[in-house]
Amino acid sequence: MKIDAFVQTILVHGKIRGDEWATAVQGRIKYFGGDLHAADCVYQQSCNINFRTMRNIPRQFTSVESTKLRKNGRPKDSDQDEACERVCVFLEENDEEQLTISDLVAKMGGSKSIAYGNQYLKEKLISRYGDSIFVTEGRCGVQNNVTFREKTRDILHEYYNSPREDDEEAQK
Repeated sequence: MKIDAFVQTILVHGKIRGDEWATAVQGRIKYFGGDLHAADCVYQQSCNINFRTMRNIPRQFTSVESTKLRKNGRPKDSDQDEACERVCVFLEENDEEQLTISDLVAKMGGSKSIAYGNQYLKEKLISRYGDSIFVTEGRCGVQNNVTFREKTRDILHEYYNSPREDDEEAQK
């Protein structure tokens, strides 16, 4: 059995690689008895280079099943998701309290993972509750308060229906 220099090089690099691709290539070479030319085997230069330089199979030669399809964006952290869920439950159970985004982030920080940032938690709350939540926009160092719209309406009705001692004082 005559093995040419190219086949010998590929076999040596296959032993060095020791991965799935190397096993497949070595199996094909053994199947054809090392005489790839007689079997009319064709190799692509990009595959040859990637194989010898420890890179993956070029994309144009991979099948859809073998490629690992990745989703865009940051991977989900289940601990953070659970902590966020606990914060939402706390917010729903304590809807009569005046809570700030910073308070909720601090509550979330008690978990095993890192808490969300203020802006991200605010976005998550707005996306979860939609129009049923009201988040004040703080200015000049004032923090954002979070209240359910139903409670906001109750607070305003209570304020306007309460007896006033002095109109000027009430307007302030």
